[in-house]
Amino acid sequence: ARPSLVDFPARDLAGVAWAAAAAAGGGAKGDGFAAELEGHALAKSAELSNMDLSNIAWALAELRVDPDPLVAKTAEEVRNKLSDYSWQELGRWLWAFSKLSVDCGEIVDAVSREALDKVSSVSDQDLSGLLWSLSRQPG
Repeated sequence: ARPSLVDFPARDLAGVAWAAAAAAGGGAKGDGFAAELEGHALAKSAELSNMDLSNIAWALAELRVDPDPLVAKTAEEVRNKLSDYSWQELGRWLWAFSKLSVDCGEIVDAVSREALDKVSSVSDQDLSGLLWSLSRQPG
């Protein structure tokens, strides 16, 4: 029998999301599978790590799934736990938002303030990735 996404542990959903996006090559429109994946990720979001959530956001952006449910569920969490996210995870979130033309001005402002506060502790690569993601924001 084909495994069902409902049977996957929360952490494995991020791997499935990444694999689906990589297989689609960024050119495929999200289908029923991608929407189902998003639904399970939302249902298990409390069990997902910051990295898992940012990877799922990236994958859903690659698959061009409507981001509104994921953004609505996680935007507040991202703002509240901003200092817990790595620079790479923040960059992945911002990239996903920009790819889908999601207005996340409050998060962009918060990330920008956080970056200024911690600029001396971020690697050149992470800073350039974050700045690139910030430069791609709509508006």
